[in-house]
Amino acid sequence: MLGEATELLERHPPGRELSSRIRRRAGQDMIRGRAAAALVSSQKSLDLAEELGIREDFTSVLQFRGVARCEAGDVERGLADLRED
Repeated sequence: MLGEATELLERHPPGRELSSRIRRRAGQDMIRGRAAAALVSSQKSLDLAEELGIREDFTSVLQFRGVARCEAGDVERGLADLRED
Protein backbone atom coordinates (compact mmCIF):
# COMPACT_ATOMS: atom_id res chain seq x y z
CA MET A 1 0.00 0.00 0.00
CA LEU A 2 2.86 2.35 0.73
CA GLY A 3 4.09 2.01 -2.84
CA GLU A 4 0.64 2.73 -4.23
CA ALA A 5 0.23 5.77 -1.99
CA THR A 6 3.62 7.09 -3.06
CA GLU A 7 2.78 6.61 -6.74
CA LEU A 8 -0.48 8.52 -6.31
CA LEU A 9 1.21 11.35 -4.44
CA GLU A 10 3.98 11.62 -7.03
CA ARG A 11 1.37 12.56 -9.63
CA HIS A 12 0.73 15.83 -7.80
CA PRO A 13 2.95 18.74 -6.77
CA PRO A 14 5.23 17.60 -3.93
CA GLY A 15 4.08 18.27 -0.39
CA ARG A 16 4.25 17.04 3.19
CA GLU A 17 2.33 13.86 2.42
CA LEU A 18 4.81 12.76 -0.24
CA SER A 19 7.72 13.68 1.99
CA SER A 20 6.24 11.56 4.76
CA ARG A 21 5.74 8.57 2.48
CA ILE A 22 9.27 8.70 1.07
CA ARG A 23 10.68 9.05 4.59
CA ARG A 24 8.68 6.02 5.66
CA ARG A 25 9.96 4.05 2.67
CA ALA A 26 13.53 4.94 3.65
CA GLY A 27 12.88 3.59 7.13
CA GLN A 28 11.38 0.38 5.80
CA ASP A 29 14.27 -0.11 3.39
CA MET A 30 16.73 0.35 6.25
CA ILE A 31 14.87 -1.98 8.63
CA ARG A 32 14.63 -4.68 5.97
CA GLY A 33 18.38 -4.54 5.42
CA ARG A 34 18.17 -3.12 1.91
CA ALA A 35 21.07 -0.70 2.29
CA ALA A 36 21.28 0.34 -1.37
CA ALA A 37 17.54 1.03 -1.55
CA ALA A 38 17.65 2.87 1.79
CA LEU A 39 20.42 5.12 0.50
CA VAL A 40 18.37 6.04 -2.55
CA SER A 41 15.11 6.60 -0.68
CA SER A 42 16.86 8.49 2.13
CA GLN A 43 18.51 10.88 -0.31
CA LYS A 44 15.24 11.39 -2.14
CA SER A 45 13.54 12.13 1.18
CA LEU A 46 16.26 14.57 2.26
CA ASP A 47 16.16 16.37 -1.09
CA LEU A 48 12.38 16.75 -0.96
CA ALA A 49 12.35 17.83 2.68
CA GLU A 50 14.96 20.47 1.90
CA GLU A 51 13.00 21.66 -1.14
CA LEU A 52 9.85 21.95 0.97
CA GLY A 53 11.63 23.44 3.99
CA ILE A 54 10.62 20.58 6.29
CA ARG A 55 13.62 20.49 8.61
CA GLU A 56 11.96 18.25 11.22
CA ASP A 57 12.12 15.34 8.75
CA PHE A 58 15.91 15.45 8.53
CA THR A 59 16.78 13.72 11.82
CA SER A 60 14.99 10.44 11.20
CA VAL A 61 16.09 10.24 7.57
CA LEU A 62 19.71 10.92 8.52
CA GLN A 63 19.45 8.01 10.96
CA PHE A 64 18.10 5.74 8.21
CA ARG A 65 20.83 6.84 5.83
CA GLY A 66 23.49 6.51 8.51
CA VAL A 67 22.57 2.92 9.28
CA ALA A 68 22.37 2.09 5.57
CA ARG A 69 25.78 3.63 4.94
CA CYS A 70 27.28 1.62 7.80
CA GLU A 71 25.73 -1.58 6.44
CA ALA A 72 27.10 -0.77 3.00
CA GLY A 73 30.61 -0.37 4.45
CA ASP A 74 30.78 3.44 4.54
CA VAL A 75 31.09 3.52 8.32
CA GLU A 76 32.71 6.96 8.62
CA ARG A 77 29.98 8.77 6.68
CA GLY A 78 27.31 6.60 8.27
CA LEU A 79 28.42 7.57 11.77
CA ALA A 80 28.55 11.22 10.69
CA ASP A 81 24.89 10.97 9.62
CA LEU A 82 23.96 9.32 12.91
CA ARG A 83 25.67 12.11 14.88
CA GLU A 84 24.08 14.94 12.89
CA ASP A 85 21.07 16.72 14.38
